[in-house]
Amino acid sequence: MSLRKVFLLALVACVVAAVVTVLVLRKDNGVTAEPPKAADTTAPAYAYTTEREFVLMRGESVVMKVARPFDRDLPNTHQVAWTVSGNYVALLAGAALLQEPPETEELITVDTRTGEQQRRRCPRCSELTAVGRDGVLAAIPGGHIRFDLDIPGDGAPVSLSAPPSKGYSRTFLASTEHLVLTQQTIQVGASAFSDRLELFRPDGANGRNLGFFESAMSAAAVGGPAESDSSFAVAVSHSPGLCFNASSVFLITADGKSRETNLSAAEPPGFVPNETGGGIAVHDLWWDTDRGLHASVSSWTCDESKPDEATKKVLRGPARLWRLDGSKWVQEDTTPTTFVRRLDQRSMVSLREKKLEIAEDGGRKAIAEGVISLYTAPVLSQTSKSARTVGLDSAPVPSLCEHPAGKLVEGSLPGIPEIDGYVALEDDPALAQDLTGDGKAEIVAVFGCSQGGVNWPESLVVYTPDIQVIGSVNLGDLVPAEHSEVDWLESRDGHVSVSWKSYEGAGQCEQRWTAVLEWNGSIRVRNLAKVGLAQNC
Repeated sequence: MSLRKVFLLALVACVVAAVVTVLVLRKDNGVTAEPPKAADTTAPAYAYTTEREFVLMRGESVVMKVARPFDRDLPNTHQVAWTVSGNYVALLAGAALLQEPPETEELITVDTRTGEQQRRRCPRCSELTAVGRDGVLAAIPGGHIRFDLDIPGDGAPVSLSAPPSKGYSRTFLASTEHLVLTQQTIQVGASAFSDRLELFRPDGANGRNLGFFESAMSAAAVGGPAESDSSFAVAVSHSPGLCFNASSVFLITADGKSRETNLSAAEPPGFVPNETGGGIAVHDLWWDTDRGLHASVSSWTCDESKPDEATKKVLRGPARLWRLDGSKWVQEDTTPTTFVRRLDQRSMVSLREKKLEIAEDGGRKAIAEGVISLYTAPVLSQTSKSARTVGLDSAPVPSLCEHPAGKLVEGSLPGIPEIDGYVALEDDPALAQDLTGDGKAEIVAVFGCSQGGVNWPESLVVYTPDIQVIGSVNLGDLVPAEHSEVDWLESRDGHVSVSWKSYEGAGQCEQRWTAVLEWNGSIRVRNLAKVGLAQNC
């Protein structure tokens, strides 16, 4: 007898027992059981999994249940995919967990609007991620299959470049309508392997190698109207031992740029990465619709008196909520919580100690116990990250690199002999943000310049919407270095976060920095901080 039959027989037995219990209670108490509450079709949908089933909810009401086993030890694997439109949830039937032939695997889809369930053939499929508006991408040995859930029929093959290490396939980390973030294991020595991240479009085009990262624990994505509006967050683990561990969270843009955030505030007392015992772990990451990033993080120290690594951990901080403020993480809530998702302005769902709760208008209500994981529709920001930059190529510029102020022509300052250097608008995207609080979006642009054949540190120039200069910042004035180059700009909550690297000639003494630009009658800089250790000094 297959595990599926055993699983279903056990489930039927539980249902029969529950029905008998209800009938006995009715007879003994003379009370007629209340009919199940009808689902509120106006309430936002969410879903959860237990070891026995997938459950789609609206508010406090069940929309649909799908019986299938889930692995408690792998809660964050991509077993469930929610389409970008929010109209469908897809999950695999679980052939491997049911000990059935992988060729019998099926893709189960649930219409979140009606609860209608459908099944499609998905032989040897192992994991899922959402792509496009109503599509999912399924991994199979040596390839991928795409299903468009609003169109009946089987999936179509999608060709991604083959992983360079034979026997090691890609895994999905996160996706938006326009891009998919994947991780693949690559052999880098006779017996050494490393994990590499890549970005792909849903059709497999424009694969972009992001470089090597340590093993990803959690990832999240936020999309928007355009491909350039996609942002990703990845938590990675630096784990030389079971008790000795550190974690980092990296932000990744649609063009493949990455930067590390500062998680030091979550570290246990006295913790020094790569030197002292203890560590932190990021259990979950999620974005809100305002492009704010949140995480649940726990910390511990190591009791060296214990005989083995597995028993040395001493919990110092259970998983609690943190949010990213510029480049630094700050604690958001002291309540122990593993998963939180906001459903709308009035309600949110949270998971802690395997108990799922819904909070609405200040009240909380228990929904289920024994919950493994929580799912909601993908996060979409209706605000584009792209700046309104019409006219920027002919903008006025202040004096940079000791060249006179002037006006750009096709993005460069004219009248400078080639031997004397240049002033030019860089390729980094300009960024729109209401810095001054007047309700209008200013523009922050990156400029490169040189004098005497040597590139000077880059500058940030802030413009009004009608392209008038209201302030500028030279990175060389913040951190003494021969060169400074912007890696990242991000606007949020009335300020602009900037991340950059400084270095001397030939790439010596490279150091990464972050700071925040804000308006206080003029442009000022706060929260200047180093990120990581200096390299090649």
